[in-house]
Amino acid sequence: MMKRARKYLSVSLGYTLVELLLAIAIAGLITGPALMFFISNYTTYFKETNKMDVQQVARAGMDIIVTNMRKAKQSSIQVYKNTINSDTAYKLELVIEGPTNKRYTYYLDGTNLLQKEEEQQPSGNWGEKASNQLMYNVTEFKAVKNASLITVTVKVKIDGINGYEMELKNSHKIRN
Repeated sequence: MMKRARKYLSVSLGYTLVELLLAIAIAGLITGPALMFFISNYTTYFKETNKMDVQQVARAGMDIIVTNMRKAKQSSIQVYKNTINSDTAYKLELVIEGPTNKRYTYYLDGTNLLQKEEEQQPSGNWGEKASNQLMYNVTEFKAVKNASLITVTVKVKIDGINGYEMELKNSHKIRN
């Protein structure tokens, strides 16, 4: 019987259907979990990269605001608060004096925190120079002035699915 089996195997020119199905099943059992592992890591990588990008933009935007508050003429820093139907909107305005005086206004437009830059004309009027998107995915922008302290708070939505938010807060003491 062994001789017959050997003779049959040595004469065989291909694989049987059962052998092919068995090979495909074994390959599927091995590659299925490996494929799921790679897909899981791939989606996690891109989610976390997106979170880092939003956080980096938010921190850079807050740094710009704080840097401009430090450079500004201290008496020029103003906070405006407007409440309509229980919705409160804040504007932060400051003037940086120099060869060309510049006025910066920070305000929320939808989910974008904008920086409006104006330059003082020789006539004394302000002419708009640029309006830039400073941050995106912003859910709250708040500027509060208490005596000689200004606190700027920005909340940024990091992950829309899980509702994760990051809050950046900075206080600046006004020196006269």
